[in-house]
Amino acid sequence: MLEWFIGWIASNAFLHRKFLEYFCAWEFVWQFEKEGSISIEDLKTEVFGKHWQDETWHEVLLLIAGMIDAKFVGEIINHLMVQDCEEKKFINLFLAAKCLAEVRNRSIIVSVANKLFGKVKDLTKYDLWYYYTYDKAEETKLVQEVRIQAVVTIAAIWKDNRDALHCLKDLITADNKNYVRCAAIEALASNFKDRPDTRSFLKDLTTADNKNYVRCAAIEALASNFKDDPDTRSFLKDLTTANDGNVRRAANKALLSNFKDDPDTHSFLKDLTTAANENVRCAAIEVLASNFKDDPETLSFLKELTTADNQWYVRRAAIEALASNFPDHPDTHSILKDHATADNQWYVRRAAIEALASNFPDHPDTHSILKDHATADNQWNMRSAAIQALAKHFRYQPELFEIYYNCAVNDPFKRKRDYETNPRRVALEIIIKQFPQYSQTLLLLRDKAENDPDEQVRKFAQENLKQWRE
Repeated sequence: MLEWFIGWIASNAFLHRKFLEYFCAWEFVWQFEKEGSISIEDLKTEVFGKHWQDETWHEVLLLIAGMIDAKFVGEIINHLMVQDCEEKKFINLFLAAKCLAEVRNRSIIVSVANKLFGKVKDLTKYDLWYYYTYDKAEETKLVQEVRIQAVVTIAAIWKDNRDALHCLKDLITADNKNYVRCAAIEALASNFKDRPDTRSFLKDLTTADNKNYVRCAAIEALASNFKDDPDTRSFLKDLTTANDGNVRRAANKALLSNFKDDPDTHSFLKDLTTAANENVRCAAIEVLASNFKDDPETLSFLKELTTADNQWYVRRAAIEALASNFPDHPDTHSILKDHATADNQWYVRRAAIEALASNFPDHPDTHSILKDHATADNQWNMRSAAIQALAKHFRYQPELFEIYYNCAVNDPFKRKRDYETNPRRVALEIIIKQFPQYSQTLLLLRDKAENDPDEQVRKFAQENLKQWRE
């Protein structure tokens, strides 16, 4: 009868499910405690034993655990612990832990609670019984889900247990999986933030740990769980000028997520744009533009940086931020155009032409500016960037073939360093990809394979010529 009632609950969503689940649980408890029509063995085998695998029953089972005497819950937990459920992602153990959380006086079942803690703790190290590589999505996902749920369960269910705290700290400092360490950091911060050493432990991680992802996870946890602490904001501000770029970005993100509405945050970011470190300045410009673009001062501030700052990296960062966040503003195109043609630093010119191609491909000036740089710029970097931008934003356009062909044949690039990108190599690859049907393409490839003065270009042409023949 009760199983039918549960099914009826599931099919009648308009009724208050919580009330119905409570009614169902109370009926079992009444039969167990008042009528004596079901025994503890019945509860273990017929109620919990039959339904622990069905998550739609879990709320009813937890309500029962919260209503009956602790010693009986201990017997139920023992019953759940002996179930074989690896294929079910150990939901028997996680359900048992939730049942333990419903017990008002755990001191009555200390040995059961400790045994369960040990089993869940073992799951933080869970792995499959056979060999698999990390790129196996199904296996990797399964192991991650079990281990992370074990971490979260330990923190939530045993938050008053000193052993749980030590377990989390050990996982944070010693586990060999980054997702476990990060999950443990968040679990520690969320469930043990009243412990006097939790904040200092997290602070130490942000600077002392040798893994970027750990430092960043600690920053995020510190900001979201201790934002009312007066020292947190100042600590985050200090980290925004850190040498480590990942830490700096995490601190900026945490600052904006938790203190964006504080007027001091906006002015602080503006101040960072004048810092001594170029990476700090550029990061501050990007963060300021993307998070405060509705502020009328932001646009004028960026425009000023594109022209008035004598540091090329600041002008480049301001140009990129302007194009990304204010592409529809009437001044943006003219600013990009001016820098694409007149800035004295090729890094800035390249950023400007790439922004023009990305944001204004249909503007009549964009095409001609890119063509001019592709054919006449005295910097090989600019010629290469312009060729790439043309190919990306104006693909398969026959009138561009001549520009690519001329570059592949006549570009005057001479290699000085191995890492340099030869414009002839760039143009040749574009021709192969976009114009393989042209008769000139195969002839060009043969010529480059034999005669190009750059060894890297010859090798590239030879490899492609071999594939062409195959």
